[in-house]
Amino acid sequence: MSENRLLFACVVLLSFVLSLCSSRARFPASYHNRHTSSLRQTQKGSPSPPPYKEFYFDQNVDHFNAQINATFAARYLVCDSFWKNDSDAPIFFYTGNEGDITMFYANTGFVFEISPAFSALIVFAEHRYYGNSLPFGNESFTTPNLQYLSAEQALADYATLIPHLRAVYSINGPLIAFGGSYGGMLSAWFRLKYGHLVAGSIAASAPVAHFLGLTDPYAFNKIVTDSYNAAGCGAPLRKSIARLLELYQNSTRQQVAELSSIFKVCPNGSSPGLQSPSDVQLLYNFVNTGLTYMAMTDYPSASSFLTPMPPWPVNVACKLALSVPGPDPYALQALAAAIGVYYNYTGSVACFNVTDSNPSPQLGEVSWDYQSCTEMLLDVASNGVSDFFWPQPWNETEQTASCLGKYGTTPSSTWVPLYFGGRDMPYPSASEIVFSNGLLDPWSVGGVLNSSNPDITILLIADSAHHTDLRFSDPNDPPSVV
Repeated sequence: MSENRLLFACVVLLSFVLSLCSSRARFPASYHNRHTSSLRQTQKGSPSPPPYKEFYFDQNVDHFNAQINATFAARYLVCDSFWKNDSDAPIFFYTGNEGDITMFYANTGFVFEISPAFSALIVFAEHRYYGNSLPFGNESFTTPNLQYLSAEQALADYATLIPHLRAVYSINGPLIAFGGSYGGMLSAWFRLKYGHLVAGSIAASAPVAHFLGLTDPYAFNKIVTDSYNAAGCGAPLRKSIARLLELYQNSTRQQVAELSSIFKVCPNGSSPGLQSPSDVQLLYNFVNTGLTYMAMTDYPSASSFLTPMPPWPVNVACKLALSVPGPDPYALQALAAAIGVYYNYTGSVACFNVTDSNPSPQLGEVSWDYQSCTEMLLDVASNGVSDFFWPQPWNETEQTASCLGKYGTTPSSTWVPLYFGGRDMPYPSASEIVFSNGLLDPWSVGGVLNSSNPDITILLIADSAHHTDLRFSDPNDPPSVV
């Protein structure tokens, strides 16, 4: 791990520790010198995290209704490889987000790289309704049972777990929360709402202000498009996406069948995978997801975070798109080659099921869809001008109708900013929170990018994608990341 990154960890984490020590005297006076000197001895991390121990803790299904006594087993992972049974050591606590917690454990190398310097106990807590933490088992995703899925309930789960951890491990040191993306939002909110339990938080790529009226809904897709423009293939991809729109609006069955061949869509029995112009919408959604997630996870090292991808996947996608041989009048072959980097970089997939737009099997598609239909209404739109996608303005009425049809819920774009704070989140009570955002990340537009509050830290990282700074360090990391 680079010296700059180590020093950053030292400054940020020790600021939490020292401020806590001055007010609560939890640490011996030797703590500062002991841990400052040991930071420089930390070894560069491995892309494989240390082993963990898996545990379950009974949580209330509903923390806010005393008339409901049902409980469920919530999973958490503990890594004690660096902890030395020191009761004054800190706890590094990852606030699990919208997926299997083992996925985030394997992709948050920063925590493991800095932990030896602090002899920290590491805990990764799984979010309810994701991974193995299902309140109603296989029945968790029925509409009546989904009502207990919310950020507020998840934070209460994490808060309830902390006293248990302190008792089991006899550890009294400060707890530092870590999280990326939605997990970063939770990390920041954890510090805000449970400041008596959480000494500070690292909130990476946390779009806490990506709600209607707080962020330009078109800014997200502009950053996606800018990534491909910078890599040199924005123009041909724009042309091919426009051609898809033409075929969606007016095409023959033969033309649609040709699309199935070009994009290797899995057949439907003896028929082509795409059979009518309306099916082109499915293909477009598939293309949109692939292009967007490559831009989001445009990491400088090979990654299997969502799917197996090479270093700098946007550059690789553009190189393939621009090197397609033979006539390609509408750049459709180029588009197919580009999205193949996301969906089939290993070459092991024979055909694509375009009806499945879930970016990764370890992400909880149904659970997140429900959260999007209640309180996590993150507004993203496209106009086909500042971005290369189909014009799809933000339509809250249409979104509400969809949610009512699926879950009987009316999504709110105002509740989260009201309850947690939005663009004005760093109000005077906020302190000891680090907001880091990579400027390649389209979600950065909804992040905390500036503040007059001296008690929070803002880090803007050029050449960095979605929570790149939480990943294991790599020789290919650009200077801005290290």
